[in-house]
Amino acid sequence: MGTGKEDTAVFLDRASRSTRGRRMTKLLDEEFEEDELFWNQEAFKEVQAHSYSSENTLTIFLDYRIDVDILEY
Repeated sequence: MGTGKEDTAVFLDRASRSTRGRRMTKLLDEEFEEDELFWNQEAFKEVQAHSYSSENTLTIFLDYRIDVDILEY
């Protein structure tokens, strides 16, 4: 910086860790489980008992499945 020498970036060649991504996967799994617990409450089961046959409901469900599939990768 003030020494007159140019700053050079140093890149280390490191092996990939075997534990890489495990914490994120664990967090996503916990979030999914919490979502399942929330949406499987009795109050929501009563709403599911009604037969809704709207295209909008199907679209929302498909959008949700796409989001879940993306998060699983």
